[in-house]
Amino acid sequence: MSRRRNIRNVEKSRTEYEAVFESFALIEETEIQWLWPGRLPEGMLSILFGDPGAGKSLLSVDIAARISRGGDWPDVNWPPADKGKVLIITQEDDPSCTIKPRLIAAKAEDGNVLFFKGLRQTVTNTDDHTYDKYRSLSLLDDIYELRQMLKKIEKLRLIIVDPIADYLRGVDSHNNAEVRNALLPLIELASDLKVAILAITHSTKNSEARAIHRAMGSVGFVAAARSSWFVTKDPNNSDRRFFVPVKNNNAPDNSALAFSVVPDESSGYPRIVWEPEPILDLDPQLLMAGKGNVKTKVDEAAEWLLEYLKDGPKLSKAVKMVSKGKGHAWRTVQEAKRVLGIEPGKDGFGADGEWCCFLPEQFHLRAQDSEAEDSAHLAKNRKRKKLKESRFEYHKRDPRHIRDRHAKYEDEKRQHKRGRKRGRKRNLERKQLDEGV
Repeated sequence: MSRRRNIRNVEKSRTEYEAVFESFALIEETEIQWLWPGRLPEGMLSILFGDPGAGKSLLSVDIAARISRGGDWPDVNWPPADKGKVLIITQEDDPSCTIKPRLIAAKAEDGNVLFFKGLRQTVTNTDDHTYDKYRSLSLLDDIYELRQMLKKIEKLRLIIVDPIADYLRGVDSHNNAEVRNALLPLIELASDLKVAILAITHSTKNSEARAIHRAMGSVGFVAAARSSWFVTKDPNNSDRRFFVPVKNNNAPDNSALAFSVVPDESSGYPRIVWEPEPILDLDPQLLMAGKGNVKTKVDEAAEWLLEYLKDGPKLSKAVKMVSKGKGHAWRTVQEAKRVLGIEPGKDGFGADGEWCCFLPEQFHLRAQDSEAEDSAHLAKNRKRKKLKESRFEYHKRDPRHIRDRHAKYEDEKRQHKRGRKRGRKRNLERKQLDEGV
């Protein structure tokens, strides 16, 4: 009886809430809008994580710079970014000596990039002197103040929070339920304002864990985000980084991108230089493990091509047929050919010539042989032409050969005429002899 009474009391205390539902017939279908097509969706939360020093913050500045000036995305197939404003919320990097120089190197329009200073409070001391006091943001307690501030920013396209854990005070980052509940107001904020949010965090030290579990803290960070990306160094090249997809709920998992961190030529500050081609079939699990023997399918196809062509050039159609038998996709083989600098060339001339694949050194040797053959052929033609011209000039200077040819012709004509006379005489004598008989 007491249990029923307790249940009844709980029900009474919750009368201010009511469970509701809605038919999908009343819900309008909307298309997903993209900030960075296929990678960063608008109105949603995305996560970027990686080891310290991998280039996460520098990568976020590069993205902010492209949005601020309406620049092209590293994916060459997509249209330029829609020009707008970016808000950077960070406590790790100094805005004057770190973020500002990076924005200059990235060619950003700094008027479109905003820095969040904190929550301001005007304080009056005992001397009736007023001053501004700032404190850091809490996504649990200050989401209303943040929303009111964001509404004042026109054409806001992206909010960068670096790192996200610094603004979740009082939340156990290893508790999945607490993390999800803490991120929910931020996700609603992104949806209401139609702005993309890129939250940055570090990765764990457990290199053997699955890629989706490598973000620092609970798996709730990656689970709550609609797209998640991992930044790591190339195990075979310390100056090269990979931007690897871990999770993408709204688009196919796009291929990874590669970039390098180089000093800007004019300012000397670090900036990102993207490689033009995507990295195909890159295994994020091996990259996160930091293994130096990471091989992509392009690398495997390149090794096979080097082995297959080491004895000499092969017909292009033979390369395509054999590569299929070895399990290499033709698109992957074409990418490997581009990486190795393999040149196509025609073996033979005219309709009988066939296209072949040459290694760079083979192509240069073939070019040298062709040049030598062409030179020899041209020299021979020049010699013939010179001999012909010399004979013509000789005949032109000395016309005796004409008289000799004419005399020879007249002599042959006379001999032919004599032969005909002798033949007619023999025939006449033979006829007279037959009649006498």
